[in-house]
Amino acid sequence: MNKVKTIFFMAFSVVILSFTAIFLVDMKTQADTVSSGFEISHSTETCGCNDSGALHSVILGSTHTYTIVPRADISFQHAIWNFTPEYNPEDNNISVSLEDGGKSVTIRFIKSEEYTLSPTMTDESNQDYQNSISIDVVNEKYVTTYSTACTELGKPLTLKAEFKYFNQNHMNGTMLQSSSDSITWSSFASIPIEEGTPSMDTNGNITFTPTQSGKYSANVSLNDVSSANTIYTVYVTDNELFAEQYIPTTGKSNEYISFTPSTTDRYKMLWKSTDNRGHESIFDSSGNQVSRIDDVYGGYWLTAGETYYIHLYYRHATTTNSYSIGIYNPPGEDDSSENPSDSESDDYTHSDVKPAPSVPSGQTTQSTGAGNNANGNSSSAQSVTVSKVKGKPKLKLKKGKVKLTFKKVKGADGYEICYATNKKFKKSKKMTVKSAKATLKKLKKGKKYFIKVRAFKRDASLKKVFGTYSKTVKIAIKK
Repeated sequence: MNKVKTIFFMAFSVVILSFTAIFLVDMKTQADTVSSGFEISHSTETCGCNDSGALHSVILGSTHTYTIVPRADISFQHAIWNFTPEYNPEDNNISVSLEDGGKSVTIRFIKSEEYTLSPTMTDESNQDYQNSISIDVVNEKYVTTYSTACTELGKPLTLKAEFKYFNQNHMNGTMLQSSSDSITWSSFASIPIEEGTPSMDTNGNITFTPTQSGKYSANVSLNDVSSANTIYTVYVTDNELFAEQYIPTTGKSNEYISFTPSTTDRYKMLWKSTDNRGHESIFDSSGNQVSRIDDVYGGYWLTAGETYYIHLYYRHATTTNSYSIGIYNPPGEDDSSENPSDSESDDYTHSDVKPAPSVPSGQTTQSTGAGNNANGNSSSAQSVTVSKVKGKPKLKLKKGKVKLTFKKVKGADGYEICYATNKKFKKSKKMTVKSAKATLKKLKKGKKYFIKVRAFKRDASLKKVFGTYSKTVKIAIKK
């Protein structure tokens, strides 16, 4: 009998210990799941859409990509995404595609509901982290946009009353105008205007002439729609800069200057002293910021005849330095696989653009050896013409690479190839080649690329003079 009791007690103890172990393991699993550690990101660059506000509100029928961004001290291993309401392919509520081990999820929203996305991420130490976002699927919406406008002191500038709008016919958004009686301009008193008040047309666009230089802001809103706003940053320059002309710093923290290059090339801000160097931002005539060239040499790729607006900022302003801007040709630039590219934005601002010289159809012309010397005086010049690349470039896709051929231009010293994932060539990349062929590499799978080509010649001072771009061609890179 005692033996039976002993066996029963041992069996009962094993059961108790087993339940205790299971409970403890479950407790450990819950304790090891942390409700932080990463963010859920939506980027217009990785998504391919044009809606920066799609993290919490999307248009019915639109497709968006959401990505897990771990903290700097956490390494991603894999993730599982949970959906509320639950994702059911038969219900056709959403269409889901996971990428990179669940680090990114691409969703097409095909039913009007409010969703909660709750991914659980595991790091390389098998630690779990959780986060969530809510997304409302709507039929239409407005979003706030941010634009930049530039002008020179004493020159009129027009700001447009446009609002970014999304619906099922405009998944990537469109800009809408409204009548002047349905909008409100505000935060405008800080901009000095001649005779006090800017003039407004029937569409609500305002035109004014600034009487002081500086950086200002203006906001136009659509009445009764809280999310419909366009916020402008306005740069007004008061000094014109010529290439190689050194100008003493004013001792102010901010300076605003304009510059119109006489040749298309790489330019760089130059300083007589490395002490107290300024930090510059350069904008084109439409208010788009020009990106710094992403290589060890830096500088900016600027186009002849276009006026650029430069904002110089000093952390410690003094009058002990002077600055200039000049053409900068680093060694081996022509052999580089990628030339500089300008970054464009979705700004819808307008300001004065200096007209290009009149030239024969299909050609561009530029003065060679011309420009402004240190005193701002023009030197004598000769004319160089560059013909347009005729016809459409031919494309051939092989193993994710695009082989490109096009017609030669007589007398050309080389060709510049421009390509981007959008037909407006925003954030484009550029490549320089010497012959009428090239191979584009490192292209993203699943993306459609737009490509165009132009020829260039070198003038007497060995600067590049560009012709007109060819017709644009497009090709899709298979997944």
